[in-house]
Amino acid sequence: MPNTIPLPRLTFHTQSHTLGNQQDPRVNTSSIGRPCPECGSSRHTTACEEEHFRVLRCADCSLVFLGNPPDETGLYDEYHGGPGPDPTAYTADSHVPELRELHAINLQRCAWIRSTSEGKSLLDIGCGRGFFVKSAQREGFLAQGIDVAGAAIRYANERLNAPAGQETIDAVAAQGRTYDIITMWHVLEHLARPRDALQTARSLLAPGGMLYLEVPNWNSLKFVLTGRRWEGGNHPRFHRTFFTPATLSRCLTSAGYAYVTRARISYAVPGRGDAYRLIKRALNEIGRDAFLDFSARA
Repeated sequence: MPNTIPLPRLTFHTQSHTLGNQQDPRVNTSSIGRPCPECGSSRHTTACEEEHFRVLRCADCSLVFLGNPPDETGLYDEYHGGPGPDPTAYTADSHVPELRELHAINLQRCAWIRSTSEGKSLLDIGCGRGFFVKSAQREGFLAQGIDVAGAAIRYANERLNAPAGQETIDAVAAQGRTYDIITMWHVLEHLARPRDALQTARSLLAPGGMLYLEVPNWNSLKFVLTGRRWEGGNHPRFHRTFFTPATLSRCLTSAGYAYVTRARISYAVPGRGDAYRLIKRALNEIGRDAFLDFSARA
């Protein structure tokens, strides 16, 4: 789990630059910012700015993305910085609230997978410190993980005893390995070209294999009510793409997946009562919960 890094509130725009498009003055077609990673369009509006980061909204497909992603050298070792928690505290009755909550969530993720797939071999892309891999192993999956952050992989291997490698998804694909199940828990939003990554992930799936993923929801009520205050790993310093239910569904479909399904998952979290779950379930139904969960078949 990432450290919390307090960062300032983003500035959101109701109007954008007036360069280059006479029909809609909000649309920017200048060379400032990169093309949309989903449809390739150079037409965009500015969704928000913070420091030197520009978050853009594609004028053609509505995907929200970071227009000027920074250099990523060493970035995710910082994201997973610090020694990490005591691995023996990753239990259902942990004295560490964050680990107790993560343990419960990961078991429910395993149950979701079991309810929709009979597969055994599982690759967790962007596994971080390996907590989901560890839970999946305990639940009977032949699980392993990959991540680009060396610090996270060292924790997974040396402290948690979870099988994980410091590899990119492209490196794994080059080896010709395939899996019944691929998971990407809070990974896709970190990628500058998410569709490319999804296509590569699909090539790693055996015929009929399943992808499961979770990302933050750009349309969440939490963001709306708080003025979209972004802190820690949610800041555009780390995130590259910001999804809504519609744009994530479109991205999965364009990457070649079938049976793209949004799961209305409301995790039972230790210490949270029935009212919390009812509110989360209601927000999920209208696409306003903090997170989006999707499954898709290769």
